[in-house]
Amino acid sequence: MTDQERPNFSIDRLELVDGIHAAEVDLLLDVKITNRSQEDAENIPVLLLINGQTQSNQTIPKLKAGEQTTPPVRFSVRLNGSGQHRIEVQLQPDTIPDDNRRFLVLNVPEALEVLLISPQTTASDSSALYVRVALSPGGAKSGIRTRIEPPSFLTTKPLNPFNAVFLIDIPLLEPAAVKALEEYVAKGGGVAFFPGQESNLDFLRNELYKNGTGLFPVAPIAETPLDPNFLTKTPDIAVSNHPIFRLFGEGESPLLGSVKIERYLGIEPITPVKDPIQPPQSPQLPKILATLRNGAPLVLEKEFGKGKTVTFLTTAAPVWNNWGRGNPGFVVVMLELAAWLSKRPNETLPVLVGDPINISLDPTLFEQKFVMQRLSNETDSTNFVLESVLREDAGASAVFSQTDQAGFYEAVLKEFSGNEVRKAFAVNVNAKEGDIFLSDVSKLSDLLRSANQSLESAAGFSTAADFSGQQPLTDFLLYAVLTLLIAETFLAGRIIPPLKSR
Repeated sequence: MTDQERPNFSIDRLELVDGIHAAEVDLLLDVKITNRSQEDAENIPVLLLINGQTQSNQTIPKLKAGEQTTPPVRFSVRLNGSGQHRIEVQLQPDTIPDDNRRFLVLNVPEALEVLLISPQTTASDSSALYVRVALSPGGAKSGIRTRIEPPSFLTTKPLNPFNAVFLIDIPLLEPAAVKALEEYVAKGGGVAFFPGQESNLDFLRNELYKNGTGLFPVAPIAETPLDPNFLTKTPDIAVSNHPIFRLFGEGESPLLGSVKIERYLGIEPITPVKDPIQPPQSPQLPKILATLRNGAPLVLEKEFGKGKTVTFLTTAAPVWNNWGRGNPGFVVVMLELAAWLSKRPNETLPVLVGDPINISLDPTLFEQKFVMQRLSNETDSTNFVLESVLREDAGASAVFSQTDQAGFYEAVLKEFSGNEVRKAFAVNVNAKEGDIFLSDVSKLSDLLRSANQSLESAAGFSTAADFSGQQPLTDFLLYAVLTLLIAETFLAGRIIPPLKSR
């Protein structure tokens, strides 16, 4: 037991900031650190490592007792090459060293693949071209690779390779194309909708909206003009606090002040509707992400299965608006939209010490048995042999439960061809475990007494020499045996005469 508190800092979170996550593109990492001591601290060093190599460091000038870094400590990193990268943040060791390190595994592609579906794929003034230029601006590496295809592509090619799909000018689609989009979103994909002058409103209502159960979030009524405003300087667009508008702030933004909306899709009021397939409480209502100055919704988001859709009720090209005509805000929103739709729901699931790690694999590609490694450092590891079991969905999985230490773990999967594929995982301590305090002695003593244990102060602890008057009976018996052995040896030498040499 100690009678005074010691300095203690903990890394509570290490997380990737929303944005485009691809190789050779600047990524932002936020680190939240708490001073769990009773005294303020100054000049706290924070070290960032990538794949075991020191990347950069920062110093927190001051952190008050009991407070967390606000805003978080932010690192900007650029990862060389696609694939998995191990990120680690460290503080100097203190009273509880386990919460001075935090781990994260980032799996980044070479570029985000975005599919643009448009009825016009070659026209130089098509809406798809405006979106394509915004997503891949000339002379800059955006981390996004675009592909423009006609609507028939949805029925002939798989959508899984694409991180996001944009339906521009929303053409008429075959039922098989609608089904392919629904399956893609239900499994975690993201789709953006932009109407056009030729968009068929009956198709939107009947095949995409489906009384609230489809991908489209609302029931459109008609093209609607937005009356010009000559009396006030109120911007045409007000945005919410959402990742696709994170660089604009909430409400009216100066960056969007020059955007003029002339026409948009008017919609039926957003009210709960009953769905005969779903439970009686009705489908989930869409979120309104941006509104016009007359209060009408302009941008909406809807969850569908594990994925989501984001719908703009005005055109992508400068037809019903002037947004895409040289306005940098349009480029920013398109980039953030692609990043948001590309984010998958299982990308940031945390694993804490003691929690199991679930490893999924394709049994047609990989052997059933594989090795799980606990990486102590770059050259040292502890190996465990696991065997996957088949699932009902034709996949295979295994559960690794020996996560008793924080750090990086790696599943070494072996293909039938002989190649190895490695999947890394990060395991962290629960940040709440670092929230310690000095307990009242009387309460702690009562607790130990109930468990038949005694409480001894560390300050009053003495060495073995101080307990000479309190030695147990076993010590005296040991001394007696040693005395008898010495006496026996002495008497044997005196009684038995030594042998004479020949």
